Amino acid sequence: MQVNLCNLILWSKEWQMLFNVGKCKVMHLGYNNPKVNYVMETTQLQEVSEERALRIVSDDLKWEK
Repeated sequence: MQVNLCNLILWSKEWQMLFNVGKCKVMHLGYNNPKVNYVMETTQLQEVSEERALRIVSDDLKWEK
């Protein structure tokens, strides 16, 4: 996954569609997930257990919160 993130950053720089890395986060899904730390450019992505988008999504995929 880290290699894919690096490739995504390279693509975004080539096409001048940069990411706001400060707003990027990682949510680990599943019980057997090794919970690896991911990096975009030189910034480690913040790990979250829930995130509010159009609704609140949590790592257990429930909408109650």
